[in-house]
Amino acid sequence: PDMPVTIAISTIGGTMSYTAMVTGFGLPFTVYADYAGFTGTGDLSQVTQVQVTFNDGQNSRVASDYIIDEIKTTTVPAPPALFLIAAAVPVMGIRRWMVKRKVALAV
Repeated sequence: PDMPVTIAISTIGGTMSYTAMVTGFGLPFTVYADYAGFTGTGDLSQVTQVQVTFNDGQNSRVASDYIIDEIKTTTVPAPPALFLIAAAVPVMGIRRWMVKRKVALAV
């Protein structure tokens, strides 16, 4: 029978959860939980707890043993704030030049 695996992430702003069904019995398995697949609300930059639950709920098995061999997460870095500011400065200058030009043409 299938077995549920639930991952719950608690953050300062709320809780997010992900549930997957693992098929088969007694075989090694891997669960990939894409952050977009989580339900609920929370801020992943303020995680306070991660809880992984095996074999819980209606589909639980009577006896199961587990060895967790690896839990890892991969993040994509956000662009540095300095880069965003540097990109905004020329845009603000061009906008200011356009406003001055528009005023000069109207006079």
